[in-house]
Amino acid sequence: MNLVLTKTVLRPTMPAIDGYLLALCDLFETIDSSRNDTLTSPSPQALHELRIAIRRARSILREGKKVLPEEIFAAMSQDLSWLSSITSEARNLDTLVDNWPAYERLIEPKDVNHLHALVREIHHRRSVVYQDMRAQLNGQRVITLINEWQVFMLDGVNVDKNGVLAQRMLKEVVTEQISRAHRKFVSDCGEITNKSSDHDVHTLRKDAKRIRYMAESFHELLSTKKEKTLLAKLLTLQDNLGEIQDLRVHEEILEDTIPYLRSMSANSTITAAEELLAQMARRRRKLRKKVIEGVLRA
Repeated sequence: MNLVLTKTVLRPTMPAIDGYLLALCDLFETIDSSRNDTLTSPSPQALHELRIAIRRARSILREGKKVLPEEIFAAMSQDLSWLSSITSEARNLDTLVDNWPAYERLIEPKDVNHLHALVREIHHRRSVVYQDMRAQLNGQRVITLINEWQVFMLDGVNVDKNGVLAQRMLKEVVTEQISRAHRKFVSDCGEITNKSSDHDVHTLRKDAKRIRYMAESFHELLSTKKEKTLLAKLLTLQDNLGEIQDLRVHEEILEDTIPYLRSMSANSTITAAEELLAQMARRRRKLRKKVIEGVLRA
């Protein structure tokens, strides 16, 4: 027996598998359109939207592990993970370029003047990475992957192989999963101390994103004031945690780039770059302290 899905709004009483497939189908449409924009537009916004759609789809898929057939879950997980891997480095370099003016303000103006070689190398690396990414996004593997999943989600799925939660009402399943994700978030917050590792702090960001992506994908089913207040608080926390993560990733890019410059750049360039790294790490530690103190007060 096959279910035939059509484009429709999510209904609270529809089977969970129908709702999850509709949500994923919408996200794959966004992935497809954002992929096209990334191939044709010089703006980094298209890649940003592509990355968000991929992350949301991966999050919804993980939450739907007990809703979707096991083999579908495994295959889609692998495909989305690959899509994420071929777009991550370009996006990291985009955010580094976007944040560069703010990073320059962390050091003395006289030191900024010595960073031209570093800036040129970052832009060169970004150009090379974008070229490789666009070649892959325009390749047959990506085109086939997106088309086949869209056809599958629109044309149907074998009901006999559905997950254990597949036929329960969508709103019940979504509400339970968001509640479970919130309990994990509260539990992880309770474990945070001033001595917590960076990994533990980053876990809070993943917890917050898990709740956010579920709420965004199934927003028609969420209407209470309590739910909206929770999301507003999570967005603020996620912004701070996101800046911490950006700093960590950008520090790693600079750490990889500086040794390459040593043999061809003046000592003043290396000194300025190392000072910038030190100030970025200082900024990250201050943000980390702010986040932890906020969690402990909550």
